[in-house]
Amino acid sequence: MRSEINVFQASTRLLVLVLLGFFLVGCSPFLVQKPERTGEPTEGPLRVHMHTEHYTYYAQERVGQTVHRDNTGAAVGTSDVYQDVVREGEHTTYELQRSEILVDEADFYAFAGHNDVADDIDAQRDRSVTINRIASGATLVGAAAIISSYFLFASENSSLGYGVAMGGLVFAIGGYYGASISAAMLDPTYRHTSNEQAEQAAGSYNTDQGYNEPGLVHTETVR
Repeated sequence: MRSEINVFQASTRLLVLVLLGFFLVGCSPFLVQKPERTGEPTEGPLRVHMHTEHYTYYAQERVGQTVHRDNTGAAVGTSDVYQDVVREGEHTTYELQRSEILVDEADFYAFAGHNDVADDIDAQRDRSVTINRIASGATLVGAAAIISSYFLFASENSSLGYGVAMGGLVFAIGGYYGASISAAMLDPTYRHTSNEQAEQAAGSYNTDQGYNEPGLVHTETVR
């Protein structure tokens, strides 16, 4: 029983140290801030800039099989034969721009006059901030519960210690998961709307404002 407790204590201690490390180095999903809207630039056409990058890379391809035989000629095994081949790939990114300058998604729709969409994006970000704060708190509560379980184990109250430790693990893991999801939605590059919706908004705005430019601009590069 004592060895099981020691193993559990070691694993939970490691989890707490990892969570603490995330807090200290600042690369964790905890307490993420809402993206700031700049509101600039104020003039020029809107566009969804689609950029496709074509590239080549080397990969191994199975071209055959070698049969291995013993000194009597009997087959004792096989091995695959591979060779390097050149493959082609592509990577496509979409950016929201005004006058060739990258702009925030909410600003993009505000420029286009779609204030309802911009307000909805702001509201979704506000909800993500709330979830992020709650999840961060849950993670701290879970870590505190795990730490407090050490004292219960030390006082030989192992059954209560296990309960507190397991509850702490649930809070810590669930909180970290919730914080990670909400942090991803607060990333400035996260898109709450589709490329098609953005393209339609840009095209409609450019037409109304007399800009002779479509809502979607496609460029390609090769490397």
